[in-house]
Amino acid sequence: MLMYLAMRRPLAVYLVDFACHLPPPEFKISFKELEELSIPCGKYDEETIAFQLKVLACCGLGDEAYIPPTLHQVPPCPSMAAAREEMQQVVFGALDSLFARTALDPCDVNVLVANCSRFNPTPSISSMIVNHYRLRSYAPSTSAAWAAAPASSPSARARPPPGELKFDR
Repeated sequence: MLMYLAMRRPLAVYLVDFACHLPPPEFKISFKELEELSIPCGKYDEETIAFQLKVLACCGLGDEAYIPPTLHQVPPCPSMAAAREEMQQVVFGALDSLFARTALDPCDVNVLVANCSRFNPTPSISSMIVNHYRLRSYAPSTSAAWAAAPASSPSARARPPPGELKFDR
């Protein structure tokens, strides 16, 4: 009975560290510049622009915000190639920083969950990460773009192979 209870207990998941990506300075935009870019775009009427600016003002966007280069242009010219390049810059930049700061070898990653609500490419973001860092091919990886809930739901269920949960340095 004691063995059954010990086996049934959920495994703990620990946040060892995290990293954020800081975009290059040319991606920086002030609220005023963003407002000026929205007007001549030609895609939105005045009411829509007023609503967008109200939402941006309420969400805390200030003069230290960053937007991708495709949105700095008039009119904006987003593309799948530009979105993929932006994703790679952000994700790989944050992961490079994380691996350097923690001295963690990417080969030691046991589980990978990638989540992006607005970009769902093929191959998936998790596949791009696995291929870029040459992660173990048997490590469970998933892109949670299909999930209605945040990535915490699938990541809580993702488990490495038995005996593989270790954080040795």
